[in-house]
Amino acid sequence: MRRMADRLRLLPKTRPSILRPLAIFFALAGVAAAQPDPARKEFDEGIRLFEAHDDSRAMGHFRRAARLDSAWAEPSFYLGLCEVRRRSFKQAVKRFREALKKEPGHGGATQWLQLVEDDDKLPFFGRFPERMPGDRTAAQITRFLESGGTVERIVSVLGLRAPLDPVRKYLFSHIFKELSEAEQWEAARSWSEAWLKMFPEERPSIDSNLGLVLLRKGERNEAEELCRRVLQLLEEEPDYAGSPLNEALLAEFGHSFELPEILESETPSYSEEAIRAKVEGIVLVAAVVEKNGVLSELQVVHPIGFGLDRRAVDSLTRWRFRPALLDGLPIRQRGIIEVTFNLR
Repeated sequence: MRRMADRLRLLPKTRPSILRPLAIFFALAGVAAAQPDPARKEFDEGIRLFEAHDDSRAMGHFRRAARLDSAWAEPSFYLGLCEVRRRSFKQAVKRFREALKKEPGHGGATQWLQLVEDDDKLPFFGRFPERMPGDRTAAQITRFLESGGTVERIVSVLGLRAPLDPVRKYLFSHIFKELSEAEQWEAARSWSEAWLKMFPEERPSIDSNLGLVLLRKGERNEAEELCRRVLQLLEEEPDYAGSPLNEALLAEFGHSFELPEILESETPSYSEEAIRAKVEGIVLVAAVVEKNGVLSELQVVHPIGFGLDRRAVDSLTRWRFRPALLDGLPIRQRGIIEVTFNLR
């Protein structure tokens, strides 16, 4: 009996020595589970910087995430998106292919690879404002949308080449025109809806363009209602200045719209430092053509420096226009003007 009692008394002393390793193991496992995955931590920080348009720092985090988890496709995909925003299309293609190698069914990488695989087919995305959007823009956007991409994705990632609203407003209008001329009505409708969401103050212009889509799809009554609404908005806001109205829609319902025309212009002079540096290029200036034909609200949206931006603006203050006309009456019109500097 005593031996048995001694043994029983020994059990409490021996139990900790048996359980302690197990307790330590489970405690360590709990700590490990609570710690964030290093690759995920780097990736999440990269996403935060990417959304803040701090692409250089974001790419550093995405690269580290890719090294920490070499089988994960998302860091490679977002590196590709960063390269798109930096206009490095060849690098973007490389990154998207890398993501597809890791995850063959990655939808985002497939869509963006289709969009950027051939830089020569991207005159709008890759070259603006050095070169204006080309005639393949509509086909590229339509192909992207048909593959499951969204207009919002294009807008958010590319930033439409420049963060300045005047440029983006101009490009929305231009791309809608490209889609309409290509008779890509569903894509044009999606584009106009995204346009309105981003720039609600552009409603008269956007509604007139959307009205054309409805008209071409056979929804004449709805198109006519939009046309009436556009005219009503302009009547209620006589000082409204926005992107061009859609001439075809207005003409269909007995109205007319004419864009401004240049009546007087002058070639700006060169600065001495630009001559020494042999600088050539185009300065883009956003402005409003007032009802009296002069320009107001001038803003340089694509500078080239060397004192030429100021000279471009000074020159434009002396230009004169015939204003935009709605049913023969002048209205204010917003747009972007090219001022070319050429040494030859």
